[in-house]
Amino acid sequence: MKITLVRPPTVLLHNSSLQDAVPPIGLAYLASSLKQAGHEVVGIDALGEGIEQWGKVDDWPEVTRHGLPIPTLIQRIPADSQLIGVNCMFSATWPYVHTVLQAIREAFPNVPIVVGGEHITAVPEYVLDTCPAVDYCIKGEGERAIVMLTEALSETSDPEEISQRVPGIVLRVNGRVVHGINAKRIRDVGNIPKPDWTVFPIQIFLDGGYQHGVDRGRSMPILASRGCPYKCTFCSSPQMWTTLWRARPPADVVNEMKEYIEKYHVENFDFYDLTAIIKKAWIIEFCKKVIEELPPIKWQLASGTRSEALDEETAKYLYDSGCCNIIYAPESANIKTLALIKKKVVPKKILASMRAACKNNLEVKANILIGFPGERKRDTLPNTVFFIKMAWIGVQDATCFPFSPYPGSELFQQLINDGRIKLDDDYLRSLFNYQPLNKTDSYSEYMSDKFVTYCTVFNMLVFYAFSFLFRPIRAWHLFNNLFIKKKPVSRVEVALFRMMQRSKQKLPD
Repeated sequence: MKITLVRPPTVLLHNSSLQDAVPPIGLAYLASSLKQAGHEVVGIDALGEGIEQWGKVDDWPEVTRHGLPIPTLIQRIPADSQLIGVNCMFSATWPYVHTVLQAIREAFPNVPIVVGGEHITAVPEYVLDTCPAVDYCIKGEGERAIVMLTEALSETSDPEEISQRVPGIVLRVNGRVVHGINAKRIRDVGNIPKPDWTVFPIQIFLDGGYQHGVDRGRSMPILASRGCPYKCTFCSSPQMWTTLWRARPPADVVNEMKEYIEKYHVENFDFYDLTAIIKKAWIIEFCKKVIEELPPIKWQLASGTRSEALDEETAKYLYDSGCCNIIYAPESANIKTLALIKKKVVPKKILASMRAACKNNLEVKANILIGFPGERKRDTLPNTVFFIKMAWIGVQDATCFPFSPYPGSELFQQLINDGRIKLDDDYLRSLFNYQPLNKTDSYSEYMSDKFVTYCTVFNMLVFYAFSFLFRPIRAWHLFNNLFIKKKPVSRVEVALFRMMQRSKQKLPD
């Protein structure tokens, strides 16, 4: 079959600090699996191919489109496509992706459309009920499922039969939404074909310095593991990936890095793992191989990690192997709140891990959330103390965000069941509200919207005030990197620099 994989343009708030311009690694994995199965694959990255294009969005004045306009995207889809796959990772962008899908359906009325990603996995019924353009949803990992879907479509168009042949599929059968056979996680992740970057414009990201983490040179995305063994109630990972954590052999990861260094002259790797550091033995073996087999490079854990296996010995191996930036996600310093959200961390231990990382010259960032359902005002006080302690031990960056119930998470479902939120496009648009502080939504019955806003701002001010007090040189570095060198080197500097650049951007009428 001839299959077209599409990454739609994205939308984000004006002056947002988010980095949306990253290579589409998920679709690159799908492309390699489809090619291995003998299919012809065309990749269209509307964001990458229109990385310098911005525009307004009809009926959604708060956001900006980043990437190709929809008509241009439609023109690039081959007329002889036999299956069109579209991904949607973030629920907040679904209202716009819905519009993209409708346009694709109008242009290709007889071509099956399959969608996948975090948002699709979280609410496939909602997707099929509200978007007639979609024929099939794939939940969870897509490599095996999309190959099996192509096999089924080559032999039958009967929805009932397809539902029994394709694991993880959700589709309409006689007008009702039906879940197909259950999908099992891919356990031997080392056997998944490596991402195929020949069908997507990877050079655009490499040459333009677009990456997930801090700019450390020409950067490639990479995955060493899949899944997370924990069940945090605010996270959609258990539904997307289950709680199975599997890592590739360290040698396999290092060999992929070698290929990218030789082919693309890569200087830095952004690891997209949900939870990269689970087993100490694995991460140390990986670091040793990087030191022994690769030229001096940089790599960073741009998506976060756990602290259990990250002690002083591990931190030294990380730094010696080129790891430069690492993110911790304690989420809260209050024991009661941690129990409430099923976050299995101990604040004292995570501080010790952060101290070891800072001691070994790693750039450390930490994330805290407030406003969980059931959390009281007094429960936020330990967070403020924790911010001061992080500043004291040398953590470079920290953020305090209001909690948002993301589709697919346990807390989201709880709030739906309690009638406190309603799943519709207005709600999905509201998920952007964690960024503009004047629009913060509180989901704690004990905290007002204003209290959550003031608390997040206060904690951020406390952290950076104490950070500059304990290490005054950091204030100069911040100013110098932002306004003189114009080359941010920490996560907060990257976010501030991005906001300043976008604030100067003029959108076409």
